[in-house]
Amino acid sequence: MKGSLDLPYTAIQSLLATVKCYYEIAELLPEGDMGRYKIIEALTAVEKKVLFKTSEALTNRSWVTGIEENLKKKLSDLTGSTHGQMLMVGQSHIDMAWLWPIKEAIQPAVVFRTSAHQGSLPSSHSFIKTESKQVILDTVKHSEDGTGLTLRMYESSGGREKIRLSLAGQVHSAHETNLLEERQAGIYVHGNKLSSLLNPFEVKTILVTFYYNLDKDGEGMHLN
Repeated sequence: MKGSLDLPYTAIQSLLATVKCYYEIAELLPEGDMGRYKIIEALTAVEKKVLFKTSEALTNRSWVTGIEENLKKKLSDLTGSTHGQMLMVGQSHIDMAWLWPIKEAIQPAVVFRTSAHQGSLPSSHSFIKTESKQVILDTVKHSEDGTGLTLRMYESSGGREKIRLSLAGQVHSAHETNLLEERQAGIYVHGNKLSSLLNPFEVKTILVTFYYNLDKDGEGMHLN
């Protein structure tokens, strides 16, 4: 009896490890540092290359390896900087949660009965509405600094497009950010609406803060 073992896709693993390493280095460098700027610029270029390729392209080992080698070449001069050299030792472990019996992981839903009442919530609700033909809203998440929401979008057709966003809460402020979610240019907001112009295939990240924000634990609303 013969078996087979599918090995992880090492080219993708290597690229992700390199990107993660440079990303963490950029976070450690002070604002205004040229090395930090070079890393962010190079990582943004990698993001654009990968984002606008089909999933089939990612199975091309030579293409993926070429992206990683090009990234290393662009940032090779950083190794001679006065910030020192970072040495890392990796380790692995087995999470005890993996050893739980599957029956313990599958639990029935808990049902709460209430009397019939009108309720305070609408029958339907939209957290974010977009008005755009070609701009894709790709990511909605809590911002890294915990002050609001991070929205990431990209133009998918190769043309200039204006995206209009309507959000559930009253928007306090909106800023374009870089990959590290550092605020850059401000965006004009009106009530719960904001808009932004995207260039061909541009990836844009916007950090939005509200007068009221959803609790990170999902337990309701609180003042900023």
